[in-house]
Amino acid sequence: MPRFLAFFFAKERKRERERVKLKDKMDHPKKQCPATRLPNDLVIEILSMLPAKSFLRFKCISKSWLALASDPSNAKKLPATVSSLFFHDTPYLTQGVKIHHISLSPSHDANAVDATLSFLPPHKSQKLIYCCNGLLLCCSWDAAIPFPEDDGFYYYVCNPATREWAAIPTPKRGSRPLALAFDPRVSRRYHILRYNTDSFEFEIFSSKNGEWTRSQSRWPGVADCQVQRGVFFHGIFYVISLETHAIVGIDLEQGKVGRTIEMPACCIRKFCRKLGSDRIGHSGGSLHYALEDHDDIKVWILEDHEGRDEWTLKHCISIKPLLEKHGIEYVPFPYRRLDYLDILAIHPDVDVVFLRVQREKIISYHLNSGRSEEVCSMAHKYIQGCFVYSPCLLNGLLGT
Repeated sequence: MPRFLAFFFAKERKRERERVKLKDKMDHPKKQCPATRLPNDLVIEILSMLPAKSFLRFKCISKSWLALASDPSNAKKLPATVSSLFFHDTPYLTQGVKIHHISLSPSHDANAVDATLSFLPPHKSQKLIYCCNGLLLCCSWDAAIPFPEDDGFYYYVCNPATREWAAIPTPKRGSRPLALAFDPRVSRRYHILRYNTDSFEFEIFSSKNGEWTRSQSRWPGVADCQVQRGVFFHGIFYVISLETHAIVGIDLEQGKVGRTIEMPACCIRKFCRKLGSDRIGHSGGSLHYALEDHDDIKVWILEDHEGRDEWTLKHCISIKPLLEKHGIEYVPFPYRRLDYLDILAIHPDVDVVFLRVQREKIISYHLNSGRSEEVCSMAHKYIQGCFVYSPCLLNGLLGT
């Protein structure tokens, strides 16, 4: 057969195969995962019968299952949340900063999470910057001193449950990553927020393009705030602003301030307060605000009243009997050190707040029952950067 005819018939056969493939796709569209077609009530019933570890895996089958498992209204029907605390210490001597992990769940499987983060590149010191929905933002350096030069830092986002990690482009001098935002119910992407102390501008890193983007304009009320004490909730990153006496919500996807919430009225009058005396968080599907108010810890919940945001005082904890129960000497408000008592975190799934007492003890307080427990005590070390952690078993979120 002449060469040109062979070439012609080969091209025709290729076209025919492509036509057959196209017809097959039209006649047999891509099938949806059978599990995603199940009624919601049946999905909840299936998940409720699983042990905690299996529940973590099965709820990641699809976004719809993950949304059902994360809905606060379904919490009582589902297995208890497997949770723990991640935090780092600042030693009084130059022994190197380390990240620590403590389980809060009796059913915790020690092998389920690599709490030592041994899969990350080795460095002398390692600090936890932020934790969000199963991902950790960490900072490492090769010196034992707690605060090296800016250019000696290495930044990573990692998943202790899957041992995946990704290096973050080194920030410019004068700016450090401050917070991580990630919600697997909405997207597999994550964002990192940082503040440049040289240019007084905020920048956002997106895992979608792997680049830092500078904010187009100054964000009102955000410059004078503690971003690392903020919380990511329903797609918005909330921070407490010292400038406007309000809680400012940052839309990291859009790169702008999306919402401003006034503080509880009594808090505005007392806004000249010490570092660590308040904390914003979320629990049970609502924003919470906790404040150390002299000899009490007060907890408010943000509620919607006919379309208006309104803070409702839900709990008032007397500090003196709480500390005396754990054998800690009580020091009245005017005389105690600034770091005598700090509000570390609010549990996102149950009504529990975590307190740091005398720098080196963590106490959990159950708001509804009044029960308290000593979570850990680390002698001669200053506990910092404490976050409630629940594993995320989605694979492929990070590059390594």
